[in-house]
Amino acid sequence: MEKTLKYTSEKLGQQNELMKIKYSASKLQKGKEIYIGFTGDKNANLPENKCVIIKIYSNDDKNKPLYENSVKILNKLKEFVDPKNENFIDLIDYGNFDEKYLTILELGERNLEEEIINVRRKLSPEDLKAMLKDTMKPLVEFHKVGIHLDFKPSNLIVVEKMVESKQKKMTLYGTKEYLEKVKDKTFKLIDFDGSVLYSDKEKKGKIRWDLMGYTEAFSAPELLQNLSSFTEGDVEVNPKMDVWSAGITIFQFLIISKTKWPPLETHEKVIMVGQLFRCAKNSATASAKHGKAMDKQNANANQQSSISEQENEVGGPAELVLWLGLMKLPIECVHPGEKDWWKKYWEVIADILSIWTEVPEIVFLSVNMLSIEPEKRMTAKGAVDYLEGKCKPKEYEKNAEKMALFGDVSEEKLRKMMETKGFKSFLGIMKNEITEERKVRESEKKKKGEKKENGEKKKKGEKKENGEKREKGEKKEKMKSEKDFEKLENIKKRLVKEVEKSLQLFLKELDKRKEFCDQ
Repeated sequence: MEKTLKYTSEKLGQQNELMKIKYSASKLQKGKEIYIGFTGDKNANLPENKCVIIKIYSNDDKNKPLYENSVKILNKLKEFVDPKNENFIDLIDYGNFDEKYLTILELGERNLEEEIINVRRKLSPEDLKAMLKDTMKPLVEFHKVGIHLDFKPSNLIVVEKMVESKQKKMTLYGTKEYLEKVKDKTFKLIDFDGSVLYSDKEKKGKIRWDLMGYTEAFSAPELLQNLSSFTEGDVEVNPKMDVWSAGITIFQFLIISKTKWPPLETHEKVIMVGQLFRCAKNSATASAKHGKAMDKQNANANQQSSISEQENEVGGPAELVLWLGLMKLPIECVHPGEKDWWKKYWEVIADILSIWTEVPEIVFLSVNMLSIEPEKRMTAKGAVDYLEGKCKPKEYEKNAEKMALFGDVSEEKLRKMMETKGFKSFLGIMKNEITEERKVRESEKKKKGEKKENGEKKKKGEKKENGEKREKGEKKEKMKSEKDFEKLENIKKRLVKEVEKSLQLFLKELDKRKEFCDQ
């Protein structure tokens, strides 16, 4: 539905007019809506004939502060950050209409998560590092003024434009330089409603707990722990909370680009990665208290948990956004090595180990960023310097067997865990599942044989092709337990040894770096 929207610009104090197009019926939260708009050619202070995002806020105690905060931060970025660094969504205008508030923002092509899916399996390790550096640069710049608190792939948009690039061409008369127009991609950070500007020189900040923007799956354990004890007042925050979120983001990159999981299952794996690291050293971040706090928050209908504004804007699946953004995620910790721990995490552990063998340099960075102790995490700038090969962490385990692969679980510890009752008990469960599946298969074969003997035939209208496809699908499903068992055995027999070899080679290269990364 198209509609003309007239609003008063607070920026210039004049009335402007936009064509407003309803993009999605889903709301970010009560009192906030997203539209796509068209500027036309009637507004002297707006870019001509441009598609934009219109974000509308209700005039109430919950949404007005979010609007004011977003405008304040985006204006601060224009003052403080070098305009050549196009790392943030452009605030084109802002104002009010019909007792509501609005911001007019730059429209991106797609979000980073969609970009990763588009290029998955085409990325070499060097391409992956380059993409991660581009992803981290907006965070480096933002940490000069504040803390984002909701850093994740769906809060980074891809903006494309054509630029002139110098190219070289070999001719009979030597090398010739010429200009060619090429497509340039920039990753821009969005959604500053629940972000915080620094309140002192120590790079810390405070925010009213019910105005925070965060996504539980990407949130640092200390942030969730702080929230567990709050029902009112301000929460203290710092940049290392964003670093944790960036560490989870890197793992999402790796899981999407290095595994075959479909999008929904990829999100489940990302949640499990966060749980594995949050539960390191039994630091469960007060899960019971946190659950109570979340119940109060939901009852207050103001959970700023992350439905990314442009995930709905540029075509992200709304159902998935709601599932990941609003679902109360379980963060209760299962003790590492127990039967239930293996049952819950064995697949994601197999994926993590497999990724360690392919890109140890990148996984090592992510493991550092997901340290349960914030002071041990590199800064965002330290992470970029590390990806450029300039530095190494101040402290790290130089023995490949004892280096943490996830949480505080090393290769040595993982091997020992595979000799415990918990692992053997889980193996027993899987063997029982295989036995049951075989019994079902044998029973079905017997029934088919009996039917054949009795001369029963298929109905004439039944197509042979469909029957064969269905049979293949059933066969594939029946074989699942056996494949899972082989994958689990593979962790014990092959993957752990391959990880150790990969780590030994990586550590030799890491030791050559002289400088220490910023922490």
